[in-house]
Amino acid sequence: MPRALLLSVFCCCLAGGWVNAQPADSLRRQFQSAVAATDRLEAGLELAGYYPRRNRDSTFLLLPQLRQLADSLHDYDALIRTYLIEGLGLHNRSRLEEALNCFHTARRLAITHGLDRQLGSIYSDIGLTHRRGYHQDSAFYYFVQAEAAFSESGQPEEMWRPYWGMSQVYQEKGETEDAINYGLRALDLLETYGGRAEYGYVLYVFYNYLFQQKRYTELAALQRQRAAFLETDRPSQEVLEMPEHLALYFFLTDDQSQQEERLLEAIEHYDSLDNPFSKAWCEEDLADLYRSQEQWTLSRQYFDRAQSNFQQAGSPYRRGRCLYQLYQLAERQADYAAAFGYLESYKLLSDSLRNLENEQNYNQLRVAYETAQREQDLRIKELEVTQRTQQRNLLLAGSLGLIIFSLVGGWSLRQRLRDNKALAEQQQALQDERIHQLEQEKKLAGLSAMIEGQEQERMRIAQDLHDGLGGLLTSIKAHFSNFQPADQDPVYDKANELIDQACVDVRAIAHNMMPSALLLSGLPGALEDLAGQLRQHGLQCRLELMHLPEELPGPQAMSIYRILQELTNNIQKHARASTVLIQLLHHQQQLTILVEDDGRGFNPQNDHTGVGLSSIDARVRFLQGEWEIDSIPGEGTAVTIRLPV
Repeated sequence: MPRALLLSVFCCCLAGGWVNAQPADSLRRQFQSAVAATDRLEAGLELAGYYPRRNRDSTFLLLPQLRQLADSLHDYDALIRTYLIEGLGLHNRSRLEEALNCFHTARRLAITHGLDRQLGSIYSDIGLTHRRGYHQDSAFYYFVQAEAAFSESGQPEEMWRPYWGMSQVYQEKGETEDAINYGLRALDLLETYGGRAEYGYVLYVFYNYLFQQKRYTELAALQRQRAAFLETDRPSQEVLEMPEHLALYFFLTDDQSQQEERLLEAIEHYDSLDNPFSKAWCEEDLADLYRSQEQWTLSRQYFDRAQSNFQQAGSPYRRGRCLYQLYQLAERQADYAAAFGYLESYKLLSDSLRNLENEQNYNQLRVAYETAQREQDLRIKELEVTQRTQQRNLLLAGSLGLIIFSLVGGWSLRQRLRDNKALAEQQQALQDERIHQLEQEKKLAGLSAMIEGQEQERMRIAQDLHDGLGGLLTSIKAHFSNFQPADQDPVYDKANELIDQACVDVRAIAHNMMPSALLLSGLPGALEDLAGQLRQHGLQCRLELMHLPEELPGPQAMSIYRILQELTNNIQKHARASTVLIQLLHHQQQLTILVEDDGRGFNPQNDHTGVGLSSIDARVRFLQGEWEIDSIPGEGTAVTIRLPV
């Protein structure tokens, strides 16, 4: 049960911060009485956030209504909060997988809707949940993500959360130096930006960790820091009587193993350093330990030593608490004379501290009054100076008025002329740009007509070759076969072979001029056919088609095929390559084409005037794209083409 209490406190600190707790009835009335949808949503979120901290199931009934309301208002910030609240409730019930699902849903919503300031807290919650599930690597990853998110969104006041999470991960892994480093960084940020509750919680837990690790040097500094924290904004009586440090730890954890030995070792260490404050602090802890074990005499002995050392160290609040404990212990042991003496000392100290506090308050009020009086005198003097200055300024205003008017008029005229000139220049620039655009459109139209004409001519020639010359060669082949001699005739065989080769060449030329695969199977089929032709010529060709559109317009598909056909022809003719990569990737309305070979390469700055490259450039411009050649002599060539699709 005590450890569960510690974990609940930790969850409240890191997963959602400390929320001002209002009674459930009051929050419920606000939610039910709210008229405006935004007010009802905000009140509902406050109520839903209240329930998980009380382990109430009502939050899971309320959240679906709030999500529907947030969705109708398009309030994605509130929608994210509903998932964070649900995740916290599931976390507190040890339903960690379900909690992670809620936190990741919140993360996706924050990314989708650009709510970057939410990401740091979400990542912290995910890291905390992974840490509780003993997934330390995942926890550390999300704490690092939280640190980056807080930094990018300008939230230094929240950076303590991932730092403290990293410190606890390192504590669990036994990496003491890193644990202390990140713990101190978290405390520094909390001291500057954090709330009192978060600061006190981390300070307490970190203090206990240093004690358990016997890090007495760091512990001494932290003892002073914790004492200053406990005395801040507290009445004297409250400071004198509040429980402290390890006494609270014993109550929460029931873990007293080896505490006596460690405290005695710490007392000896601080005694050797002549550090009465830290020594007294540990003596007070040891006295609390003996009191919890009902060793009343030893407890009185160490409380007495502690109050003496606190007096030497000039810490009256700590001494007062020890005196009060001595009074209670002496009374328990029926040592009424000693109890009366301790109580008298405690009351004298308490009265002196209260008088000191009253004197400090009086001095503050007196300083404030004197400051206000001086400020009033200064305001009177400033008013007198202002009146004299106004009189002098009135005399100057008349003479300067005409000068200023004339200067302003001249400047306005000059500015108007300058603006008119700038406007005329802008209009001329727009007109020039329009003319240039029309010229480009005219060039593209001419280029389009030329390419369409070429394709139509190719189609006609391919058809004539296939139907005319192809059919004629087939007829010649049939007639020639009738003259086959009875005996083997080399001349006949050679002529027959030439006729067969002519038929193959005619079909290849017709196919290259108008590939049938492009008409039957579209661009993917035509490219597979082109890759097959390259393999037949001895090249190792790898074709990769990724996310191509199902249908491309005919002219566009034909132009892409012609570009790749021209590139592969150049590779076969000039590159002396052994392998070829053809890659087409369609992403976000852009088609990226990569053709790469391992041939001998060339210098693109010198060899760029060929007919093939000019044809490629014309077709790329026709498709309103861009292309580039990356080639070094001896190291192959890569051509990249980007086309809007």
